[in-house]
Amino acid sequence: MTDPVTRCRARSAGYQLLSIAFAHPISEITAQLEDGRFQSAFAGHMETVFGRIPPLPRLTLAPSSFGSAYIALFERGTRGRPPVPLCTGEYMQLLDGRPRPEVLLDHVRFYRHFGLKVRGHGEDNELPDHLCCQLEAMAWLGELEARARREGKRTGGLERAQADFLDKLLIPFLDRFVPTLELEVSRRGGDPLFAALGGAAASLTTWHAHELGAALPAPPVHALADKPLTEEQNLWG
Repeated sequence: MTDPVTRCRARSAGYQLLSIAFAHPISEITAQLEDGRFQSAFAGHMETVFGRIPPLPRLTLAPSSFGSAYIALFERGTRGRPPVPLCTGEYMQLLDGRPRPEVLLDHVRFYRHFGLKVRGHGEDNELPDHLCCQLEAMAWLGELEARARREGKRTGGLERAQADFLDKLLIPFLDRFVPTLELEVSRRGGDPLFAALGGAAASLTTWHAHELGAALPAPPVHALADKPLTEEQNLWG
C-alpha cells in the first residue's frame, strides 16, 4: 500500500495538473494533451491515490485549433458571457442572492489563511473564484498535508480545511460547471477532452471528499484566523 506522504503528493499533483489543463492553453501543454503525456501523468497520480483512473481521451482537435475552441467555450460568448464560465460568481445559483464581491471574499480569506498570496490590482491573473485558483488551492493544501505527515505532525486541521473547501466552494461549483460543460460540448460537437477534463475534476474531488468524510464524519465550519498558517506563497505562480 502506498504510504500517506506519497498519496498526498500524488493527489496534490492531480489537482495541479487539472489547474494547468483548465488554464488558457499554452503550446507545451497542448502538445502533451495531444500525444497523451498529460493523460498518462494524471492517470498515474490517480492510480497512486485512489486505485482508479478517470478516463481522459487524447486531444483530437488540431493543436492550432485548441486555443480558439478553449476561448469559445470559456472566455467569450454572447453578451460578454462565456458559454461555460470558469468562475463561481458567474453562476447565479451559487451566489445565493449575495453580491459577487462576497463570494470572492470567501475565497480570498481561505487562500490568505493558508499563506496563498492574492496578486494586486492590474496584474495578469484569474479572479479568486476561478476554477484554476480553486484547484491550485487544493494542490497547496495537499502539499502542506504531505509536509506535516513527513514531519510527524498532526494533520486533522488540514484535512478539515480540505473537506470544508471541497464541501462549500469547489464541489458546488463543479456540480454546476461540469453539466454545463458537457451540454455545451455536446451541442457544439466539441472535442470530448473538454468534457472529460471536467469529469476528471468531479471524480477527483468526489473521491477525495469521500475519503475525508470517512475520516472526519462531521467537519466543522472552518474558522479562519487573521494570521496565515504558512509562509506566503503566490497562488498564481
